[in-house]
Parts: sequence; C-alpha cells; structure tokens
Amino acid sequence: MLMARAALLLLALVLSPIAAAEADTQISGRRVALVIGNGGYRHVDRLANATNDARLIAGTLQKLGFTLVGNGPQLDLDRARLSEQVQQFGRALAGADVGLFYFSGHGLQVRGVNWLVPVDANPSRPQDLDFQMVDADLVLRQMDGAGTKLNLVLLDACRNNPFTMRGLRSMQGGLAEMRAPEGTLISYATQPGNVAMDGTGANSPYTAALAEGMQQPGLDIFRIFNRVGLQVKRSTGGSQQPWVSTSPIDGEFYFAGVASSPPQIARPVLPAEPIPAPQTARPSLPAAPILTPQIAMPVPPAEPIPTPQPAASAMPATPAERLLAMARGQRCSLLDVKATGPQVDVVGLAPAGADWDGFRQMGATRGLRIGTSRVELLPPFACEPIEVLGESVRATRDATGNLMTLSPRKVTAGGTLTVALQGAAGQAIALDLFGTDGMVQHVPVRPVATGNGNVRVSIPQPGGSPPGPRLLTALVSPTPLELGNRPSVEPASSYLAALRPLLQAELAVRTDVATYELRAAVTAVAAPARPAAVSPARSARCATILEKAQLGETLSDAERARLRAECR
Repeated sequence: MLMARAALLLLALVLSPIAAAEADTQISGRRVALVIGNGGYRHVDRLANATNDARLIAGTLQKLGFTLVGNGPQLDLDRARLSEQVQQFGRALAGADVGLFYFSGHGLQVRGVNWLVPVDANPSRPQDLDFQMVDADLVLRQMDGAGTKLNLVLLDACRNNPFTMRGLRSMQGGLAEMRAPEGTLISYATQPGNVAMDGTGANSPYTAALAEGMQQPGLDIFRIFNRVGLQVKRSTGGSQQPWVSTSPIDGEFYFAGVASSPPQIARPVLPAEPIPAPQTARPSLPAAPILTPQIAMPVPPAEPIPTPQPAASAMPATPAERLLAMARGQRCSLLDVKATGPQVDVVGLAPAGADWDGFRQMGATRGLRIGTSRVELLPPFACEPIEVLGESVRATRDATGNLMTLSPRKVTAGGTLTVALQGAAGQAIALDLFGTDGMVQHVPVRPVATGNGNVRVSIPQPGGSPPGPRLLTALVSPTPLELGNRPSVEPASSYLAALRPLLQAELAVRTDVATYELRAAVTAVAAPARPAAVSPARSARCATILEKAQLGETLSDAERARLRAECR
C-alpha cells in the first residue's frame, strides 16, 4: 500500500514541472486586431454577407480580449480608408504580443500578387491595380516589423473575381499562397486559386466556423484551423477547403484560453485494504497522518432535486431563450435571436409600433445587451402576407438560411430590382409583389443561372409606380403550385386565402420574404439651349459691323440685315 502511494506521489512531482513548462510556452499579453468587411461595392456585384462576417468576427474577438482598431469592424472601405486603416493597424501593433488581421470581401490575384478590393475599385486594365487596390503583402509588412510574438492573417477574400467581364484576363479568381514571415499564420477561406462561397445564410461558411472555433477553450490555433477546415469542407460538400500557410511559431496560442479542467491523470488502482478483524473496544487514538499527493480532482457539483411541475408551465432556461420565445411569438414577425453570453444579436423582420417597442424594452429588463440589432420594421400592409407565409419562411431559414437576397434595397422607379435565389435552379419559382394598396402583383419570372444551383431574376420597376415600401415573397418548389388561373394583379387577401392551404399541405415548398423601398424617379431639369457655334469668319464680320455702328457710321442695308440675322 505504501509503495503504491509513494509511486503516485512521485508521478505528481514529475508531472508538475512539465505542466509549468507548458504554461510558460503559451503566448499571452496584449492582443490587437483590424477587422474589415467590404460588401457594398459600387461598380461590381455586392456581397451580401461580407459586412455580416466582419461584425461576427469583431464581436467574437472583443469578447476574447482583443483591442480593435477603430473600436469595431471597419465596413465598406474605399481605397483611401483601407490604406489608412492598415497604417493605423501597424502603429497599434507597437508593444502588442498578438496581431490579427481579418478581411472579408472581394480579393483577386494577378501574376501571383494578391489584392484586397476596396468598394470604389473600378479598374479597366491591370496597371490600375496599384492605384485602386491594396496589396495584401502590405499587411504582412506592417506586422513583420512590429515585434509581435504571433501574427494571424485571416482572409475570407477568395470570392469570385468581379472583373472577369472587362477583358482583364490576367486577373484570376481566388488568392495565391503567400510566404508567411516568422511567427505568422495565414488562413485562407479556401485553397489557393479556388473561389470561396459567400454563403446562403447570414455568414459565409468559413467565417461561421471560424467564430465558433475561436470560442472553444483548450484549442490552440492549429487545432482550431484544422476543425474549421473540416467543418467547411463538410458544409460545402467538399467544394471549399480552407488552407493554412504558416512559419514556425514559438509557443502556443489559445483564443479562449486553456481548458477550464486540467487533463485527468489516471490514478493507479490500489490494492484493497484488508478488512480488520473485530476487536474489543478500546480508547480511540488519533489516526496517524497519511501523506498523499495533493492532486486536485474536480468534484461535480451536487445537482438539486428537480421540483415536479406541470409541463405547461415550463419556461425557457435562459434570458436569451425567453427573449427568443417572445420574438417568435410576436404577431407577423420573423425575428431571430442569437446569444453568446450577454451579447444578443437580433435579426429579421418586425412590425413597426408598440409591439416592437415592447419587445425592445423586454430585452433591456432582462439584463441582456442588444449587441447588433439588424431588424427591418415592416409597414402595416406586410402583416397579412407574413402571417400566412411566416411558418414556412422560418422553416426555410432554419434549414438552409435565407433563400432570397435583393439588390439594391432602394430602387428608383424606372430602374431594376435584382433578386438572387439560392438553390433555385431547375425549380418552379413564384415571385409576388405586395404593395401599400392591398393588391398583389404576380411577377413574370425569367431566371438566369449564376452557378452553384443559384439563379438571378430581374424585375423592372415601372416609371409611373407610386413610391413607398414593397414586400416581395418567393416560393420555390419542385413543381408549380396548383393555384389555378389567376389575374396578374389581384387583391392580396384573395391570393393569400388560396395560398394558405397549399403551404400547410406542401412540405417541399421553400419560402422567403424581403422588403425594399421604391423611390420616385428624379425628373431631369432641361438644360438651357446652347447657342450654335459661331465660325471665326462670321465672328469677324459681326465685329466689324458692330464697330461701325458704335462709331456712328452709316450701315448699308446689307449690313443691317446681317446684323439682325447673324450678330444677335
């Protein structure tokens, strides 16, 4: 028995300095990050999720102790502001131990050079890139000379090349692999030369997996990026595989710290003590102290015995879940709540007025902090269609994310609204436009395939349409819905009454709704008519006639006629 206990004590003494040495190799200290999300491009297709991705990563890093340049995500930067933020990032790295750069948006490569695309870029030839874009190596140079122990460059910028239609053949999709300076890890959303997905939900597959992995205690950066790669590969069916380029890193880095419980050391199985034989009672003596190694073993907390309650009175466990339950219970609302600790992200559609105001107050009274609230307030006419479509829309979004994306969200009468539908290729598509007059217009659909099973539909906006909010609904199904012959424009209530039983019975229908604003066309002011150009000879003749008239000389009949006809 004593031999076994001595062996256990020796094991603890041997492991203690090893654990201390491992702790000394952890990279800790001041953390600085620059997070950029460019989605609102002015001259090429917008990216729906880039700014969402930047907000998600910025919020995650702030919770993990990072100081953010600009105190938050930097969104939709033009070339001047992008260059300025990179320079500010380099200055902020002075004295930091960890530097992190994250970019979500368009990125491309030209002859092995990677370029980050600002929102105002509009090149017509490769020579324009130096003046309109930012070389990704500029970021590495800022980090390389800062003296940090660890540098992380995270590029969700391998989206499609938006300039392929301009004859810029040397511009390639995806990014080229960059050389990682000492102590640097570079993570790409997909392998070099490939194109990453923007995602059908609120975030890209890469960024969603990255934000989740960062918050896992006990995972160092190599295990995190390995998990991110596997998760993205699975979620995209193998079409996207994140890539990591790294140089030797001296030490270990944990975004969320080491695991709260240390690894369990297996206790040796000690031989059972013999059962003492019964003896006559004698005065008890204090037991001799037994020297046992002081190895902390986690003691599970005692679980309270639950009090039986009726099932009907069960309440969601956390304040965030209660907030979500109320959000989903609102009349004609499509709200969702995502909570990480006290941080709450509220997204979706809600009716304007007292209901939404009460919902916001409810969140405040429960001690929750509304971190990022992206809620569109619905006009009153939108309640009726959303009450009919809401359950189907929520089921679609829970399963596959948003089905429909609109661009732009503010359209001028006479312009065109572009509708992007995810996974709708080869499907029956119905688009219905609800207006403030209580009518619904069934929009003619001419889908154009855009790759990856997605389609695009263009909807011209008539010049004479009254301005105001609009609600567009999308129904995607394997076969057309049996709604009979319906007029192109009809009362919304009649159409919804016919649609309701079909949605309740048809499980294969995917549904989504989105709002946009139609603006009145700007009436062009006619420019004053410009006088016809005067020839030099005619101008000289007029000058001679005018000079004679000013000197009081008599003008001939021909000069008077010319003065009236040509010299006004």
